[in-house]
Formats: sequence, C-alpha cells, structure tokens
Amino acid sequence: MKKVLPVFLGLSLAACGGGSDDNSTPKAQEQQPTVNNSTTTEQPATSEFAPIVGVYDASYEGDKAVAVIDSQGKYHMFDHLNDDKGGNKDCYAAATKELPNYSFNDLSFKYDENLRHFQLQNATPSLAYEINDKNEVEYIISDNMTIGGGALSIKSNNQHIVIRKDKLAVSVEDVLGKKCA
Repeated sequence: MKKVLPVFLGLSLAACGGGSDDNSTPKAQEQQPTVNNSTTTEQPATSEFAPIVGVYDASYEGDKAVAVIDSQGKYHMFDHLNDDKGGNKDCYAAATKELPNYSFNDLSFKYDENLRHFQLQNATPSLAYEINDKNEVEYIISDNMTIGGGALSIKSNNQHIVIRKDKLAVSVEDVLGKKCA
C-alpha cells in the first residue's frame, strides 16, 4: 500500500495542472503585435456639382474651344489651339472676347433643388443645366429655349454662345494640366 499512495498523489497534482490562479497573459502572446486585417479606403469628397463637372465642346467654325465646369461649379472657357487657327499647338489658352461663351467665363453655378437645375449665376443670356433622375444632364435651358440634344448656338453683334450638353472624353484635369505657357 505504501507504493500506491505516492503514485496517487503524483496523479492528483498532475491533474490540477500545477498552475497558478493569476490571469496574466503568457509572454509569447504579449509580444505579438495586433494586426488589423480590415481595409478602409478613404472615399474622395464628392462635389454637389458632380453631375455637371466636365469638359464640353464649344467649338465653332473650325475654331476648337472647350468649356470646363470644375468641382466648385465654376465655368471656364479655353481656346484649344490644336487647330489651324491656333497654330496646331496642343495646349489650352485663356479665353478671349472672340471666343464663344466668353461672357460666361469665371461665373459660378448654383443648384436649385426644386427645379433640378444648375443655374449659372449672372449669366446673359441665362444658362441652366437640368438634371434627370440618374443625375445626368438632360436639358440645357437658355432664356426661353430648352435643348435636349445637339447644340445651342446663338450669335449676335456682341457675343457668341455655343452650348452642348454632352461631355467630352477629356477630363478637367487634362485641360487644366495643358494650359498654354
């Protein structure tokens, strides 16, 4: 019986695990860094003017010109000199009085939620872009005319207006990055 008692005590101690009551973290786990496997991408800020932001063709009679509406809703005109009149230079020159839409240059749009229009402030003649349910330009409105497709071209003694509703494939950044020196 003397041999059974030491074996029984040894088995009892082994079953208890011989550990302590303290809840400390083992050293191997303490040294492992916490890894966050989730990926977060920062969403770019979207402009309230996003439906109309872009580059629009304002060319007339072989003279290339573009209208740029930037993310702040500002209207800019540029003469694209990549034509016979501009000496075939691949750059965009600042607007001059001879350029279509010169009277709109540097004016800003304001959105009218009730009408779903982006109205160009202080424009003569008036200019608005109407947006459909998909946030796309549906109509161009100038004074009492509404244009759904094609171009609006008005020429008088003191000004020339050429408006198209479809955007060009070139980006605002492309035009602003190729300003003539």
